[in-house]
Amino acid sequence: MTNIGEPNGDFKARYPYVKFYTDDWQRATRGLSLELRGAYLDCLCVLYETEQPLPHDDNWMAHRLHISARLWRSVRGKLVDLGKLIECEGGWTNPRVQKE
Repeated sequence: MTNIGEPNGDFKARYPYVKFYTDDWQRATRGLSLELRGAYLDCLCVLYETEQPLPHDDNWMAHRLHISARLWRSVRGKLVDLGKLIECEGGWTNPRVQKE
């Protein structure tokens, strides 16, 4: 039996492990609002999980992030302006995710 909060082997096989450099994260997101940091982290998780760009489909992204399409468009625009998300063939990605 698995304890709550303790992933079993099946869970680990389905989802990637991401080394999270807390100092890099804090320096890169220091000036972002809590809302932007949360949306950005969710975007990074989707990018690592799917190994695909975030789709241009605003409704899909809104559903995936559990926010309205209007909020997604606003957040996406701000993250693009900040260079956190960049447009690529098939959607949006992150420069560091592409390198790693």
